[in-house]
Amino acid sequence: MRARRQHEKRRGDRRPASGSVTLWWTDVTPQKITARLVDTSESGFRVGHSFPGLSPGQEVQFEYLGGAGIARTIWTRIAGNIVESGLFILRDQRFSSGA
Repeated sequence: MRARRQHEKRRGDRRPASGSVTLWWTDVTPQKITARLVDTSESGFRVGHSFPGLSPGQEVQFEYLGGAGIARTIWTRIAGNIVESGLFILRDQRFSSGA
């Protein structure tokens, strides 16, 4: 059996990352979740979380240590108890760290 490789749509390299990210949204059913940052790229990030209802196309607000913004959910993968989502950053605001 031959493995079929799908065309890669990602434009930037992924970089491993860690830390907490808070995601929230007010469309459909308002929800706020804490996610675990898995990796980042120039245009987005991947998070692990426990909410399987995060849908492709859904816009979320996010906040992490040092910044916040708005992102669009590109995909959500559920494998047993593990849920991961890939998000494309629409607007990112980095917080200043000092005086």
